[in-house]
Amino acid sequence: MIRSPWVWFAALFALIVIGCGGGGSGTGSTGGSTSLTTGGNNTGGTGGNTTQISGKVITSGTAIGIQGLVVTFHAADGSVIASATTQADGTFAANVPPNAVTFSIDPASFGSSYHKYFIYGTASYAPNFLNCRAPLPPLTVGQSISLPGGDIKVPLSIEPPPPPPTGCS
Repeated sequence: MIRSPWVWFAALFALIVIGCGGGGSGTGSTGGSTSLTTGGNNTGGTGGNTTQISGKVITSGTAIGIQGLVVTFHAADGSVIASATTQADGTFAANVPPNAVTFSIDPASFGSSYHKYFIYGTASYAPNFLNCRAPLPPLTVGQSISLPGGDIKVPLSIEPPPPPPTGCS
């Protein structure tokens, strides 16, 4: 009979790790630097039927990246068809089907330190507003592109509230 509590703890820990599939090595096609997901309505598929889109989300007025924001990519009907989570330096990359026409930031991913608002190119967007998404350029399967409007800027919540968004349709 096992009497040491440490043996029970080790056995329970091993069971939990085995049951959840263990950890990951952070290696593979993304080198552990991005979190790539695609939505269930991904009619473009993955791999060879996509465009890789990369970008960076920063704090307004700085070059400091924001970690943990979920950038979503949308089809013309507004459905989310791909997403990517920003890394510690604010960068993201996603394999996006060619039918993606807009992007936004998931409002649920903003922390309390930031306004639920972003600036891309010369326009501003409020992800909580219906259809308030930034446009994507036309996508070509097999290409890799950086967002052409530059960095996505997010204001800190300690700043005054931002003005009404200018990019919403």
